[in-house]
Amino acid sequence: MSAKQWFEAGRLYCSLGRYESALEDFGKARDLDPRLPNLDYLRSYALSKIGRSSDALNILQDFTAREPEPDPLNLLGHVAEDTGNIQLSLDSFRRAVDLAPEREENYLDYSTLCVGYGNSALALDVVKVGLEHIPHSYRLKVQQGAILANLGKQEEAKAAFESAMKLQSDNKEAFLGVAVALTRMDRFDEAVRTYAEGIERFPNDFNLNYYYAFALFRIAQNNGLKGQAAHRVRQAIEKAIQLNPRFAGAYYLRAKYYTMLDANPALTIQNLESCLRLAPRYVPARYQLALLYRSVGKKQESERLLEEVRQVQAEELSGEQDHSRVVISRGSPSQVISGRELP
Repeated sequence: MSAKQWFEAGRLYCSLGRYESALEDFGKARDLDPRLPNLDYLRSYALSKIGRSSDALNILQDFTAREPEPDPLNLLGHVAEDTGNIQLSLDSFRRAVDLAPEREENYLDYSTLCVGYGNSALALDVVKVGLEHIPHSYRLKVQQGAILANLGKQEEAKAAFESAMKLQSDNKEAFLGVAVALTRMDRFDEAVRTYAEGIERFPNDFNLNYYYAFALFRIAQNNGLKGQAAHRVRQAIEKAIQLNPRFAGAYYLRAKYYTMLDANPALTIQNLESCLRLAPRYVPARYQLALLYRSVGKKQESERLLEEVRQVQAEELSGEQDHSRVVISRGSPSQVISGRELP
């Protein structure tokens, strides 16, 4: 077999998620032709996927110093972030943007990293530059809305999401963004109508269904959970759980629903326990479960959970800031793996 054939075999293993086998074939390709295009790039990718980020980082730093190309620099940004080298990650994403200003994933990754490390203002500037180069990018417009919402500029965020909705028909993230912005402005009736419209178009989207249930519950908290309102909340929560039974927050919301109904404590306990099985460090669920355990006579279990809660900072007890998040996925070398960019 030739070096290119070994490389092709490794690339196919990568596409199947069999990274150890991919590395073995990439090694054989490298023995025959170490300068094969994309070889070091995909070797680094495979190494990063099996947890050998330091090895991947060494290869990528040497490779991008010799041949600074957008895809390897983007991957270097991710690997550097994984290893805790945030400055190198920022520099790599910036260089990738400079080399390929028409590639939206570079702006998305760069801005996402900035937000993650507390610099939303820089993230907004990055996205603004991206939109100057790619004015009709749906994902960049959604990212702009998400960052504005993160900065507390909900009206501007809503406008950005509404603008994104016009850019493509598959726009469920933008629907979610508009509704979340309305929720954050306490305009719950408008938010519920927006969620409902989104669900009518995308009935099997978990995020729209879950946040719809959350908004209905908030309205019920203000107006009372009874009659048709209680039925709507319950129905929405059940649909969300049906769509994603592995999401801890949905069980926490159902536990709060049962608490508000003053239902049998066993139902609330059951849902809080389900939540903690999926997310053991979810502090609000631990705190509520500790109080319930005490009320039903499980004092030892209650004290254990309360001791865990006491070790967490008091402000974390609210724990509901993650109910309003719009996420754009970061980039990956999927085009190279699929072969669409191979020479």
